[in-house]
Amino acid sequence: MKLTDFDYNLPDPLIAKFPPKQRGSTRLMVLDREKKTIEHKKYVDIVEYINEGDVLVLNSTKVEKVRVYFTNPRNGKRIEGLFLNKVFRGTDESVEYWECILGRAKYMNEGDIITSEVTNTQIKVEGKIEDSIFLISSKKGVIDEMFKHEGHVPLPPYLKREDNKEDYVRYNTVFAKHVGSSAAPTSGLNIIPEMLKRLKEKGVKVVEVKLNVGWGTFAPIRTENIEDHKIHSEYIEVSKESADIINEAIKSGNGVWALGTTSARVLESVAQKIGDKYYVKEYTGETSIYIYPGYEWKIVNHMITNFHAPKSSLVVMISSFTGYDFIVEAYTEAIKDKYNFLSYGDSMLII
Repeated sequence: MKLTDFDYNLPDPLIAKFPPKQRGSTRLMVLDREKKTIEHKKYVDIVEYINEGDVLVLNSTKVEKVRVYFTNPRNGKRIEGLFLNKVFRGTDESVEYWECILGRAKYMNEGDIITSEVTNTQIKVEGKIEDSIFLISSKKGVIDEMFKHEGHVPLPPYLKREDNKEDYVRYNTVFAKHVGSSAAPTSGLNIIPEMLKRLKEKGVKVVEVKLNVGWGTFAPIRTENIEDHKIHSEYIEVSKESADIINEAIKSGNGVWALGTTSARVLESVAQKIGDKYYVKEYTGETSIYIYPGYEWKIVNHMITNFHAPKSSLVVMISSFTGYDFIVEAYTEAIKDKYNFLSYGDSMLII
């Protein structure tokens, strides 16, 4: 399929620039894939759709202040650095390495030293990896200290604003625990503790997995044919406890609900066939799974997700889950009914 098949006109006023005043107060579009019906509900109504014995899978990753501004030594201009993940390289334990997106750093060369704007922290550019991603290095602990003193919440650029104190709380889920992401698993931003409590009281199993959201999730597709796109690897974890609970639901014929595309990608990444059924396995490592129309879904039966940007790998993935024509219909109706889109926007429940 062509990338243009996943393009649509998203009016700027429909992009939610700020979080809602209260978590859980957003709208919910409910898609029934079998009946091909669309209903309009409230986000808190999610609880009514998940049944006793079903399992809801959350991505418990946490976003820290990993956006830092530097000065380009060549021209004195500002460079935006978005730190993706720490990587292990070499044997010198006093030095740590990171993959980092450096904006406006087209002519950056290996060995260049960039200096942060506030604390004057110096970072060495080791070389370019791909696109705008560079390998950088510093003394151990220096970058974490830099985050504390001058880091910014890495809000998506389409919000067209600087972060504020509220974003540090609201651009994380209430169940966020494990630091490691440079973007939030946004479908869970509106989950409130009361919803999780009601689900557990109902007999729903709520389990956690982890995917450190990075370049693989939010990198744009730049190929004409979507099948040619490659996803940057991201770190994931599935504990034995979580795998056992999920597999018990599968054995019992209950539903597996993914809260968000990142949870869904984790589950599909660790699928293994045993007999005539697919189950999940305990796993710690990397995934670069890329899901597009034609993919055979193995684990996820139901999904909760946001409305995604045109031509993104996320809207491509969701179209695989719902069917292309149905997602086009749903997005068209969402725009007509003035749903809020993207990270701080409304959500979609797909059954």
